[in-house]
Amino acid sequence: MHTEEKNEQNIRQQEAVHRMHECCTEENLWRCIAEFQNTRMWTASGLPFQYKLKVGRNGRFTKELWVDRREDSKSLAWSSVKLAFHSLYDAEAETSQENIECMESMKHTDYTDQTDQAEGTRIRKYHYNKKLVLRPKALGDIRGISYIYALFYRFELIEVPEKSREKMNQEPSEAIE
Repeated sequence: MHTEEKNEQNIRQQEAVHRMHECCTEENLWRCIAEFQNTRMWTASGLPFQYKLKVGRNGRFTKELWVDRREDSKSLAWSSVKLAFHSLYDAEAETSQENIECMESMKHTDYTDQTDQAEGTRIRKYHYNKKLVLRPKALGDIRGISYIYALFYRFELIEVPEKSREKMNQEPSEAIE
């Protein structure tokens, strides 16, 4: 990837994260997902990975992240990402006592429900509040949670313990061509 393209991608990524912080919605989370595809990341245990989105027949991205780690790709469903996202903010989310203890600064987060005038759908907007999540499973017993944990850290939705942060910040982010 050329330097100019890389700079443009970094700007788009920063804008997506900024939008997410201004208004924590599934739509803004999806923007982050789309902008960070093909970007190298690391899990909390230090394993490198990247993901990509495939384009469907309608010309839009499919709601599936294809995690590329080593030679095999694994599918990560958008519904799993949403489930983890809601567990961060919903006081009503099903969370075991053990997981509650692992999310040290997790308190009920304020949100507002609004109706999208164009589509007539309900949108829940969370008020941004970064939380310390001690380990991936604290977000729930969700398939692919180690990757989702890394995504949420990269999107600056969560803080992680120093030991995990060191493994997740092994080198500057690079888009894989």
